[in-house]
Amino acid sequence: MQDNANPDAQPTRGKRSAPGPKGVPLPGLRDRLDRLLQAHGRSQQWLADALNATSPAIAGWKTTEQMPPHRLMAICTMLGIDRRLLTDPDPSAFDGWVDALLAVGSGGPWRALLNECDPQDPGLGFVPRIEPRPPRLRGVRPDRLGPSPVRHAEIGMSDKLVFELDPSCMPTTHDWKPAHVVLVLEDPERVQCLCPSTVRGGFAVLRARWQFPGPGAAPLVFHEPIGPHRAIAIACRDPLPDGIVDELTGDAMLGDARRLVPAFDRLAVWLRGGVNAPAVPHATRQFRFTLLPRRAGDPAQTAS
Repeated sequence: MQDNANPDAQPTRGKRSAPGPKGVPLPGLRDRLDRLLQAHGRSQQWLADALNATSPAIAGWKTTEQMPPHRLMAICTMLGIDRRLLTDPDPSAFDGWVDALLAVGSGGPWRALLNECDPQDPGLGFVPRIEPRPPRLRGVRPDRLGPSPVRHAEIGMSDKLVFELDPSCMPTTHDWKPAHVVLVLEDPERVQCLCPSTVRGGFAVLRARWQFPGPGAAPLVFHEPIGPHRAIAIACRDPLPDGIVDELTGDAMLGDARRLVPAFDRLAVWLRGGVNAPAVPHATRQFRFTLLPRRAGDPAQTAS
């Protein structure tokens, strides 16, 4: 049988359709992405690790102002931003979104400050220690035992704690002072400032280490809530402004914890700097632990 196909038609076997666009157009991507990461306290290398990409690849997206769709979706999900704020040629909506994110009272500046902590070595030279318990052996003085380091990051509700900071583990580029250290505690319900304190004062020097509470002050005891906690020590090169100290140690500590959010935001803005103010050199250390409804190290209680 004779083929009735058009003799002038070209064979299509092995041909592929024309490729679509390689990426989503993102005008002004370099400035927007840099500002977005800075607002979250993140770096380009953090983004590359989170995307399982390379920093040169991200630099290429900035240069071409294009990004693969699945990468754009991942970035929007991780950083909590609407895709349209990155694709709109007019940057005004994006600028307003970032300004709202960094507004004092939103909690954004404080979260960005914590995101800047080095996750590879978060607790270098910063540990809580449990005060000695009354000894079971006669003739042994509790004050001769000394505090014991927290093990397995578990602390009991009745444990008496002191926090120690080793200044030799801090960057040597500045002259750090124990009076310029802020100690913050985050738990599942609130964020609170432990130091500076109108009751316990600040960090004190003890055997080449900085300790809070210092000798003579009552140790810390956490009663609630049960669950994960994070202690954050922030060493500042400069003394804290009086206004921030007043907010962190004022009557707001006795009331609604949400009233402290602006104080922590102002602390973060002062440390990180801004358009009209330089950043204040600082070093942050953190220690994560779990508060248990028993003494750490005691056998777990079983229900009767």
